[in-house]
Order: sequence, then C-alpha cells, then structure tokens
Amino acid sequence: MYALGFKTQHDIDVDEVELIFLNAKEVVRRPADSGLVIAQGEKLAQMRAGSESDVASSSWEARVSRLCDYCAFERVCPARTPEAPIPGSTDCDTQLTSAGLLHK
Repeated sequence: MYALGFKTQHDIDVDEVELIFLNAKEVVRRPADSGLVIAQGEKLAQMRAGSESDVASSSWEARVSRLCDYCAFERVCPARTPEAPIPGSTDCDTQLTSAGLLHK
C-alpha cells in the first residue's frame, strides 16, 4: 500500500518498501512487485466505488464478524439480535436515539 501511495502521488515505481518500527527498534524491508501493486490498487478502487454506492443508496448488509464486539449498533442489528426492530422503523429509531446514535 505504501508503494501504491508513492506511485500515485509521485508517479515513481518503488522496488522496495522499508518500514521503521520505532517502539520495537526494528527495520523491515519488503520487495514491492509492481504488478501486485497495480492489481491491489485496482481492487482498492473497486472496493471504494462499492462503498460509495452503498453510502449513496443507504444499502447495508448486516453480517456477524469479529468487529461486532466493538459495534455500538448491536441492540438494533438484525444479524446479532434476532428480536431487533426493523431497520428504519420508528422503534429502531427510538432505540438508536436512546443509545445516543442519532442520524445526521
């Protein structure tokens, strides 16, 4: 990703990326394959386009993952709470408001 960022900003191909971890006093070097960098950039662009489309259409699929433990929406999430109110319903909005999760 660092190689992609440098290529995007400066139009310079990077052969190697060096990461310096100050807290661990460690330096890690990794080769940067230009084909892989381009492929990952294209994949990232597709993911961003999909996210922008989802935001524009307010289309979200609730699914369980490791991140659920950190999510503030669990009480109204149909994937985690079977008795959760229908998203967008008055009951759902009331629960979100009472949890301090207001739509802006």
